Amino acid sequence: MKIHAMATPSDWFYFTGAYGDPGVGRMCDLFAEAGGSRIYLRTHDGGKANYPSRHGTTFVGSDVFPRTGGFASYPQSYFRYLKLLDFTKWSPFLFFAAHASDYGVEPGLWHTIMEDDHGGAHASDFVLSHPHLRCVKRNGEPINGALEFWFEEAREYKLKILDEVLELGTQRILLDLVRRNGLPSADVDGNYQYGFNPEILEAFRKEAGLDARKLTPGSDDWRSWVNFMSRPYTEFFLEVFRRAKRKGFTIDLLTWPVHLKTWMGIDLEKLLDSGSVEKIHVASHTYSYSKVELERQLSALRPQVGKRPVEIVPSISAYDGVARSGLDTFFEAMENAGVKTVVLHESQAMNVDRVSERFRALAFGVPHYKRVLRSRRHAALDWARADKFSGFLRGYNQASLETDQLTEIQVAHTNDALHVRVICHERNVKGLLPVSQWPADNYNVKVLGARTWWSPNDSVHLFLSPANQFNNYFHFVLDPSGKASQEQRLDELWNGDWSHEVKINDKDWTATFHLPFKSLEFQPSPGLKIAAHVVRSQANPLQVSSHTLANTGIVNPDEFGFWTFE
Repeated sequence: MKIHAMATPSDWFYFTGAYGDPGVGRMCDLFAEAGGSRIYLRTHDGGKANYPSRHGTTFVGSDVFPRTGGFASYPQSYFRYLKLLDFTKWSPFLFFAAHASDYGVEPGLWHTIMEDDHGGAHASDFVLSHPHLRCVKRNGEPINGALEFWFEEAREYKLKILDEVLELGTQRILLDLVRRNGLPSADVDGNYQYGFNPEILEAFRKEAGLDARKLTPGSDDWRSWVNFMSRPYTEFFLEVFRRAKRKGFTIDLLTWPVHLKTWMGIDLEKLLDSGSVEKIHVASHTYSYSKVELERQLSALRPQVGKRPVEIVPSISAYDGVARSGLDTFFEAMENAGVKTVVLHESQAMNVDRVSERFRALAFGVPHYKRVLRSRRHAALDWARADKFSGFLRGYNQASLETDQLTEIQVAHTNDALHVRVICHERNVKGLLPVSQWPADNYNVKVLGARTWWSPNDSVHLFLSPANQFNNYFHFVLDPSGKASQEQRLDELWNGDWSHEVKINDKDWTATFHLPFKSLEFQPSPGLKIAAHVVRSQANPLQVSSHTLANTGIVNPDEFGFWTFE
């Protein structure tokens, strides 16, 4: 099994512990030792180049830091380090292209060609100065970091950037069709949702005599609209292919496991007919590495690839929650399906977590400590008899592990259920409601469900792995409004029977989980030990804490704590 990875320079250099040319070498060395064979190094963070750009905006960390607020899925030390990054003075690609093979790694480029911002902190000067060229949704909402390629001016700008990228020294490029300012290009029902700029609507009206805003998705007229929108995108990428081929590049694509024309306004089959694409990497939009996810990725792309000699490369979203046992299970499923290559997205696990024997990844340190909580058996549930456990540790902050507000856990069990109560002390209980929620029509929320745990809202997250199969845990979520969510990590069809209570008091709010053993698929016995983890997310102050602190992120299944039954 060949292992490839997509790497963002700022992130990987931080986690490998070095910057400059030594950081590039250390990144390649660790990746090779972990069993990897190819790295696609990211050319742009959103609309900002990770090299000195002549035609675009170059990444300078001190410009990005104020917009992040210092909170994301990294420690505070990451943001202090970010201030030191300045790619106007140094390019990682010179050393990478010249020396990656010395470490046994094949160098490639990862180019987010569809994106000119990423979450609001990485906008290019071009998109900021040309707001009229942004993608527009049916309701008139512009997408701040996504240029509309229907406009010739936008295409010309992107081709200038491409020409720069093709001079960075490697001979392979991964063109990312997924990222558009961190947003999907389809609505919650999987229909392409951009292209509603006034100029485009008028051009379509002249050609087809139709108002695209009034068309029903899925209808023949709607398909005419999608075909109309796909033309400039498809022709743009054919021109990209021609330029890359003239430079001797091998071309790979990154896409969602979807029908590209319906979802993204791109005629994939026409692109493949050009004979320019060697591999299609498939991004997981469920952040899952289950057998279901593998089949989703393969089944969505196989019909579009057909008999063309293009390899489909499944992926693992390795941002968080990657366990050694889970990766091995996923690899076994891939081998059984005849898959020869896998790609890791971002892949912090490669450099930080102890992922799998197959990866042999190095671990920098160990958890601060593991704690064992006790669950006493109650004939009738009585919280007054249950011990309270505290000592939550602040995540994403290596400067201080102390939390600003106290959190306590109580655990008990009756004959038929496990009961967990989390008491969240709160200085401003009036500020808990209404709970800030992502829009109901957000595709990621609809698909990811409980996997959206990292959103910066007030919530409590309970993770349980009764069989100590850390990769296949149950995940339950409650927020102060009583909204609940759930998942089983490797069984996307699981829908367990459980109940819950939420109460807001004068100085705290409590989240109580009642979990039948039948739903958890185990029955306790004295001395039984199960893996478990509790995370509290706070909106004010913006903070995440957990009872068992993982090495880096908050949800690392291999570093869950344990609960015992008495």
